[in-house]
Amino acid sequence: PANSMSSWVSQSGKILILDSKQKDTRYDDEKKILPHNLSAIRSAQPRPSVAGRQYTVIATIPLVCIGNLVGVLDIVADNGSRIAEAQITQITPLINLISFIYGKTFTENITKLAEICIRFMEGRDAYTYGHSLRVANYSVAIAKSIGLNEVQKQRLRLAALLHDLGKITFSDVLFTTQKSLTKLEIQLIKMHSVIGANMISGINKNISLIVRSHHENYDGTGYPDSLKGDKIPLLSRIITITDAFDAMLTERPYQTGMSIESAIEEVKLNSGKQFDPQLVEVLIGCYQSGDLKL
Repeated sequence: PANSMSSWVSQSGKILILDSKQKDTRYDDEKKILPHNLSAIRSAQPRPSVAGRQYTVIATIPLVCIGNLVGVLDIVADNGSRIAEAQITQITPLINLISFIYGKTFTENITKLAEICIRFMEGRDAYTYGHSLRVANYSVAIAKSIGLNEVQKQRLRLAALLHDLGKITFSDVLFTTQKSLTKLEIQLIKMHSVIGANMISGINKNISLIVRSHHENYDGTGYPDSLKGDKIPLLSRIITITDAFDAMLTERPYQTGMSIESAIEEVKLNSGKQFDPQLVEVLIGCYQSGDLKL
């Protein structure tokens, strides 16, 4: 019902606690949408209230996940007990967990959580802060241009956000040193795609595979599996080009960031080598149309 407690809480985002003695129409409307078995239990096992009359307290709570309302939760006390807002505040962590699990846009919520985690990880290195989010945005721009569906776009965005997750296991020294890396250090850093994929594999196999292959080169010279051409997952090929493109533009301790024009030329030079030639054309088209949002 439009005037129910659930409706009011959904619009206000606040907790609402009512009982039958308050003569509030929102309470009456809320009872109509409660599961029928609650009424059956009340009829079969009446319990006296404090005042000798039975009434039910309903606490309606907004379920908010990462800033988004995903539903409401009714807590029903059928024995005349009072429910105080302070009591609900004590179980807020549990309510937040319920919100996360309950969310209808689960993939979107996971993606938002990934954004938070990656921002924290990249905060260790001022040079690469924001890199994964930019790669995700560039990747989605390409996905839209080639007509990928919503599921593929969500999967791509999440994989792009997490593509460097494996680096969280490395020492900060590897990312802040002003010296050239040794061969051993370079080989260690190359392991980040495998480490990240292994970290994700227990959660989502598809995302894990994309992350594992984002450093495969179109001509087969990449790592870790030396995949070539169409053997490389399409979403990995997209991240390969957007990851490299952003790296070219970024100032690093060991390199000066390129201009956009120079980075575009570098991408062209590596078409058919590091990058899928068709995706090179799409990237250039997205840049020229302003869809990359640099």
